[in-house]
Amino acid sequence: MEPSFQSCTIDWRHNDASYKSFTVVYFVLGFLVPACIVVVCYRTSSAHIRVPKPTVVRPHDMNDDFWANQDTVTMMSYFRKLMTSMQK
Repeated sequence: MEPSFQSCTIDWRHNDASYKSFTVVYFVLGFLVPACIVVVCYRTSSAHIRVPKPTVVRPHDMNDDFWANQDTVTMMSYFRKLMTSMQK
């Protein structure tokens, strides 16, 4: 307890072995362990997100280019129609 007995605080003037061990344990359990858990979780998540997906290697086909271009033109047409309708 604090000298005024209103709240619990760390008594920085007290400097014996039990106080030092309490401070170290408090720091380890209150900061280092949660920080390590956060780092491990983020690294695991990052590793799962960055896993390369298996790719199927196939010869280049001209139809792929045709359909890619057609999809692009279709999306551009939709976008132009949307923009034209918004201007009215």
